[in-house]
Parts: sequence; structure tokens; C-alpha cells
Amino acid sequence: MIKLLFQKRIFIGYVASALAASFTLHLTLNSVSGGGGGLSVNMIVYLFLLVFVTLYTVVPSLLFIAFCEKRTIRSAPSYMLFSAILAFAGLPVILMSIDWEIFKTAVFCIPAGLVSGLVYWYFAGRHAGDDARLLKAQIEAFD
Repeated sequence: MIKLLFQKRIFIGYVASALAASFTLHLTLNSVSGGGGGLSVNMIVYLFLLVFVTLYTVVPSLLFIAFCEKRTIRSAPSYMLFSAILAFAGLPVILMSIDWEIFKTAVFCIPAGLVSGLVYWYFAGRHAGDDARLLKAQIEAFD
């Protein structure tokens, strides 16, 4: 699975999706809270969100990516749905509580998941399974 992460398109796709998710989450939370803070405060919040999103999503995302690569799943809605579920479920799971206020806050994470899934699909998901298909074609050519 670690080898999977270091494939160029998958690595770039994951990094781009983490950046997009953090930025979308930052914009969503910033617009809901009415702004607040100067540029330096916003940058610190964004960097915190980037680190949080990356650490929280790396393992489930790699498992899902490996599954999609193996099954050659290339549809954008599947990546978007997985990312939205992961983003929505994150807050209640981390806080180990299912409270109405936490649930309402978790809803604000869904757009970040949708954008993240779409960005990952654009960079890497639409090419899922290409390596296996290419290898299979090469093997068949030599037979």
C-alpha cells in the first residue's frame, strides 16, 4: 500500500485533494462564522486544517484508492461519495459523540469532501487501474 502512495498520479491526486478539501472547509467555516481574523489568523487556521485533513484521511483514503485501483473504478461520483462520507463522519468519530450540535457542524464538512473527491478523481481516479491494464497488455503481447 505504501508503494501505491508513491505512484506519481496518486500522490499528486491525494495532495491536491487534501489541499482542496482544506481550502473548501476553511472557506465554508469562515463564511459561516462571518469571517473574523486577519490574513495571518486565516493562514494559521488553513494550515491547521490542512494538517488535520491529511492526517485524518490518509489511511482510509489509501485503502479506498487501493480498492479502486484493483477494481478499476473510475467514476467520479464514487470518489465524491466516499470523500463526502469520510468528511461527514470525521467530526463525530473524532469527538466520540453523536450530539445534534456536532451533527450540524459535521454537515459543513460535506462540501469539502465532495470537492476533494472530485479533485482526486480529476488527477488520479479517472486513470484507476491503468497500470494493471498496461501490465496485462504487455504480458499478453509477449505470450
